[in-house]
Amino acid sequence: MKSWRKRFHMKNLKPTCTLNGKHGEDNVREEFTQHYKNVYTPNNTSLEAVYKNQVDIILDSSNSSSETIPFIDLDCFVSCVKQLKRNNK
Repeated sequence: MKSWRKRFHMKNLKPTCTLNGKHGEDNVREEFTQHYKNVYTPNNTSLEAVYKNQVDIILDSSNSSSETIPFIDLDCFVSCVKQLKRNNK
């Protein structure tokens, strides 16, 4: 923990002035924006209907399934976790 703090302390972090060969805050901001612009795209009305239909189909198919899902309670979960072996690296 001490070495992590020493290495990554906030006083050592400085904003970059260059990203992918672009210099200056505005160019760096634009480069970042272009790289991450498709990470989140809000739904429009027609896409919302498509996604709702897909979810409804999946939910309907899972409800009609004859498979039984085994019940796992907290005691069972704790017992299984306690049996796990530690990875001592």
